[in-house]
Amino acid sequence: MPKLFLKSLLASFAFLSCATASLAQTAAAATDEPTVIKTALEAKFPKAKIANIRKSMVAGMYEATIDTDVVFVDAAGKFVFVGALYDVATMTNQVESRQNELFGFKWDELPFDKAIKVVRGKGTRRVAVFTDADCPFCKRVEQTFSQMDDVTIFNFLMPIDSLHPDAGRKSKVIWCSKDRTKAWLDFMLNNKLVDGKGDCPNPVDELKALGASKRVNGTPALVFPDNRTIPGAIPKDQIEAALNKAEASVKAKKS
Repeated sequence: MPKLFLKSLLASFAFLSCATASLAQTAAAATDEPTVIKTALEAKFPKAKIANIRKSMVAGMYEATIDTDVVFVDAAGKFVFVGALYDVATMTNQVESRQNELFGFKWDELPFDKAIKVVRGKGTRRVAVFTDADCPFCKRVEQTFSQMDDVTIFNFLMPIDSLHPDAGRKSKVIWCSKDRTKAWLDFMLNNKLVDGKGDCPNPVDELKALGASKRVNGTPALVFPDNRTIPGAIPKDQIEAALNKAEASVKAKKS
């Protein structure tokens, strides 16, 4: 679905009519609300994939996906809501949670053999980071990691060429070095790039494609073992909380 669609919805307070008179007749003829919603949205957005329609946690509203965007729809398919929806009891973003559940990374499916691994302290807590060598926010989060202990960081090199044209070359040079971890930390923490041509087999293009397939449009993107993805260079206390929550969740599932 074109991003202009989402922007236009948000610009109009996220509420837009999604039906015409003919759609109303179609809805009236339908036998159940999910069918009404699917029919209405497909007529309005014929090139988009409409799926995952179910009752939401908000009375009178349904949840649906338009391509890979989670939206909320009224029972007649006339109105669509796009944006964050928080459960005030837990202060969790239900849209983000559902987005991750349906389309996000699955920790156990990450290609860890294609990551640059950094272990700090015991390294029992874990996080994966989709990162760009020339991204200032990625360097900021790397600085934050350097102040932490008991964490293992799996760095997946995902240069964003449109923002940092030389990041791809630097990523390959780092990957092809004799000691990838040292080369990575030297560059991210001290801006010292190891010598090399970066012409060995490397996973950079594959990781760029993986990130794009999971809607990673910016770096850093932090992925935790509970399958939660958090974008941006979040502060240390938030990383600590997410690490602890993720590991507790994993332990609870095993018990």
